[in-house]
Amino acid sequence: MDVDCPDCGVAMRQVQYGMKAGLEEYQAPYVRTEERREGLLGQLGLHERKRVVTVLCPECGLVRQYAVLDE
Repeated sequence: MDVDCPDCGVAMRQVQYGMKAGLEEYQAPYVRTEERREGLLGQLGLHERKRVVTVLCPECGLVRQYAVLDE
């Protein structure tokens, strides 16, 4: 993901976001959308989930998270 820092204009770098030691990848942050999943899971009321990417500005330390919408 190519994103420039809105504060200082430097290219932000993708970093790994952690919530606590020992957290498994399957428990990584995500966002839940209003879109229903396809098939049986959608009929059961489950919604789509989007992976979250974390980026960091190496100059000022700003951290941002973005949902990956095009997967």
